[in-house]
Amino acid sequence: MSNKKWIITGAVIVAAAVGYVALRSPGTSKKGTEGAIGVANRYQSQQIGNQDVTLDSPQVASFIQSDTFRKLASDAKFREAARQEAFSKVVASDNLRELSAKVDLGKVLDQAVVKDLLRSDQFRDAAKSGLLSEAVRKSPDLFTATEGSRISELLKSPGLADLAKNEDFLRLADQYSRKLDAARAEGAKSTDEARRRDAARAEGAKSTDQARIDQARAEGAKSTDQARMDQARAEAAKSTDQARIDQARAEAARSTDQARIDQARAEAAKSADQARMDQARAEAAKSTDQARMDQARAEAAKSTDQARMDQARAEAAKSTDQARMDQARVSDQFALSEFKTLLRDNASLSSTDAIKALEGNRYFADALARGFMELFTRRDLAAFAIDGLRPLVENRSFRDALRIDGFAQFMEGLTAQNLDAARDISNSPEMLKVLSDASYRDAAMHAELSAAATIGLDNAVKKASE
Repeated sequence: MSNKKWIITGAVIVAAAVGYVALRSPGTSKKGTEGAIGVANRYQSQQIGNQDVTLDSPQVASFIQSDTFRKLASDAKFREAARQEAFSKVVASDNLRELSAKVDLGKVLDQAVVKDLLRSDQFRDAAKSGLLSEAVRKSPDLFTATEGSRISELLKSPGLADLAKNEDFLRLADQYSRKLDAARAEGAKSTDEARRRDAARAEGAKSTDQARIDQARAEGAKSTDQARMDQARAEAAKSTDQARIDQARAEAARSTDQARIDQARAEAAKSADQARMDQARAEAAKSTDQARMDQARAEAAKSTDQARMDQARAEAAKSTDQARMDQARVSDQFALSEFKTLLRDNASLSSTDAIKALEGNRYFADALARGFMELFTRRDLAAFAIDGLRPLVENRSFRDALRIDGFAQFMEGLTAQNLDAARDISNSPEMLKVLSDASYRDAAMHAELSAAATIGLDNAVKKASE
């Protein structure tokens, strides 16, 4: 009985202790029970997204206080443009901002054909879909001044619309595009290696030519110094001879006869000294002439070395151009042969009239190398090529716009978010001038300008003046 009481009493004491500790200890939060999920949430909260960037963020704040932005913010036209939502939207686009640093975007948007396109429903629908910019990004060589009419003719090839819905053709296009990309990468690698070799040769030639020029200058300086020494000796000899003449005259004054004799001697000495002086002058002149000849030789050597350096540069440029031509040649050869190779593995596709019509087009081989098949690597892209791009390239304004430097890159940067803004800017002479201004284009080289535009250009301008 006694033992049982002790056991019961001990259990009561333990329970009381546990209760006391529980009351004194901090409660376990619900969040703490999440375990690994809680850790993941805490990690995610530390990430800095665009919404966390402010004008006080270190990089943005530093840019706003830079001379580049301060110079821009001091321009009344920019300050007015900074208040316009359309201008901020275009500058906030990294693609369009980068483009405006490389080309005169104001000039591009000021072209009549571009303004017409930005008002065109056909162009606007293509741009808003995002597929136009993707097509330009995937196949930029198809959207050059000379390719507008060609791509139009290719897209009108009989049966191409059916091929665009054919899964076998889409699969072939994807395989072909991957192989072409690999071939281009290899060609680019060869071109880079050729550039590095040519640069090393040019540097070697430059160093050798510089050494020759330095040596020629040293020789010229040596000859000039020798001429100076010879002239100094002649001057010293002249002073000595004058002293002798003076001494002879003094002796002559002491004794007339002796003077006559001395005079005769002096005359003889004078004649001899004159001869020596003439000889010294002749030597000095000879040395000077030699120095001039050496200098002339040095100049001639310098000209020759410059010509060699120019020739070396020309050879390097020629090698690089040759490498580019070789790369293009490889792409053209690869383009057609690889397409035929892939086609042979798909007999049902190769026998269709649509494929035969495509292969029979005079621009097809060239278009293959320029990325034509990139337009058919996905079903949505293929549908856009037929229904969106084909009617677009038949538009005269679009083909004319392709001749404008920077227009293709402008299309690449267009989105549903900045399309209307670009149209509004194209109708504003003031904002067009800002985009063309040199100080704006300098600032556009910095990604922080897009960040500032996203936050608010007007506020950034005010902060720069604080």
